[in-house]
Amino acid sequence: MTTLTVRDKAVGPGNGTCTPSASLSVSVEVLSGSQATTNTRVQLSGDAKTVHQLKSCDLTETAIPFTWSLTFQPPGGAETSADGLLSNSTSLSPFFVPADPGTFRVRLTGHDPKNPALGTKTALQVITVASPPPVPLHAQGKLTLLRVVDFGTGFGPATDFIDVEAVLQLDTQPGKAFGFQLRNDRNRPAHQGMLDLMRDAFTNDRTVSIDALIVPGKNNGLIIAAEVARA
Repeated sequence: MTTLTVRDKAVGPGNGTCTPSASLSVSVEVLSGSQATTNTRVQLSGDAKTVHQLKSCDLTETAIPFTWSLTFQPPGGAETSADGLLSNSTSLSPFFVPADPGTFRVRLTGHDPKNPALGTKTALQVITVASPPPVPLHAQGKLTLLRVVDFGTGFGPATDFIDVEAVLQLDTQPGKAFGFQLRNDRNRPAHQGMLDLMRDAFTNDRTVSIDALIVPGKNNGLIIAAEVARA
C-alpha cells in the first residue's frame, strides 16, 4: 500500500491539537461523461484510500484494496450484471464499450483490511447510453424477401428491432433488412403505394431503389422512399 502525508500549513506539526481519526475515501469519475453512445469507449477513473488524521494534524492517505462492478438495465428491462464488459478492472482506470442502449451503473467499493471497523464504502456513477442517430442509406437491387406481418410484430432481435409491418431484403445488401409501417395514419397512402410497388417488383423480378434510415452498426433500417425502375 502507498502512504502519502499531507500537512496543514496553518497548523504546526506535533502540537497535539487534533484528535486522531480515520475514514474511507472512495470516488468514481466518468472521464468521458455520463452521456454516451453505443460502441464508444467509456473511460472511468477511481480513487480508494484511507485518510488518517494524526494528533499532529498531519493527514496520511493509504491506498486500499478495491473492486469494480458494472450493471446494465435496458429500457423497460431489469438490471443485470455487466462485469464482463469491464476492461482493465484490476486498476483504478478501467473502461468499457457499451453495445446496447440503456442505463449502466458503475460501482467502486473499497475496504481497509487493517481497519475493519471502518467497514466498506462504495461510490456510484450512472451512465446513460443511447444509440447514435440514424444515417441515410441508398440501395438498389432485386428483392430476395418481401414480408408483411401483423401490427406490433415488427422485425429483428431486441437489439436491432424495427417497428414495422412490411419488411424487404435486397440481393445487394446481404444481412440487412428494411421496412415501413402499414397503419391508419397520415403516411398510410404513401406506405400502401410502397407495398404495391414492392409486390410488383417481386412478382416481375424488377430492380428497386430505396432510401432508408439506419443506425450505424445495425442491420435493420426504416424505408422513407422507394421506386421501381422501368423494365
